[in-house]
Amino acid sequence: MKKTLFIMAVIAAFCLLFAGCSDSSDDDDSPAQEMPSEKGDNEGNDSGTEKIPNYLIIDGDIVLGYNGETPEEIEIPEGTTVISDYAFQNCKTVKSVKIPYTVNTIGEQAFWGCPYLTNIYYDAIEAYWKKNVKQGDHAIPTATKINCIEIPECFSTGTLAHDNTRLTKYNSVEEDVVIPNGITEIGGSVFKDREDIKSIIMPDTVTKIGDNAFNGCASLESITLSKNLTDIGHWAFGDCTALKKITIPKSVVHINYYAFRECPVLKVFYESTIEDFRKIKPSDSNTSNIGCDAVYCTDGIWYWE
Repeated sequence: MKKTLFIMAVIAAFCLLFAGCSDSSDDDDSPAQEMPSEKGDNEGNDSGTEKIPNYLIIDGDIVLGYNGETPEEIEIPEGTTVISDYAFQNCKTVKSVKIPYTVNTIGEQAFWGCPYLTNIYYDAIEAYWKKNVKQGDHAIPTATKINCIEIPECFSTGTLAHDNTRLTKYNSVEEDVVIPNGITEIGGSVFKDREDIKSIIMPDTVTKIGDNAFNGCASLESITLSKNLTDIGHWAFGDCTALKKITIPKSVVHINYYAFRECPVLKVFYESTIEDFRKIKPSDSNTSNIGCDAVYCTDGIWYWE
């Protein structure tokens, strides 16, 4: 009997000990359930997206004005085309403004009465500013300095007002060429037979590439075309034997004969449909042979017939 009671006591003690351990484990787990997720306060933060400054009032591609007090440096977003009448009139805090090349209109008294506005920085060459930016009456204080991009010495442009945004000469041995914002035309033969050039970046201000502009650039491996390009000249990329890929923007309306002749490894891509590509015509020739057998469009491949 005593032996039986001893065994029962041992079992009861063991059960109490196990129950105590179980309660302790539950207590340790409960705080963990209340811990915040890894996102914490950053949950929903879309930091990868560029946002319009909250002090600007914008409608589409038009800057209408500002809210409250602006910072000392205002940056107009790229893609803006118009700064409205009186948009920043009598703004007492602004000292400088950055204006992208996309702006073509600055309205009446847009910056008038800004006593500390000493500098405007324009993202293109001076000739492009003078030719393309329309200003209303008293748009900018007379004492404000307009700072444009300087053309590197290796580039030359036309000297007359009607063609001073046309690139006429290039004189350098750089492998990587960046054409400055504000150039609207690559003149004929400007880069012809330049075997030292490996890459070219073209600004979106360029609308025309002249005849033979890049003909014979045997080391050219990559080129970024302007998204506003409309015309590609005769033999423009002829004999670019190392060029593997070129993408034609939808804006192009003219491609002249043999534009891509003798480019053995080149694949030509087009940013629209086969139907749209068929609408592209030569500007001054009866032949539509652009010098390549196929063009890769968004809905299939166009073949030379």
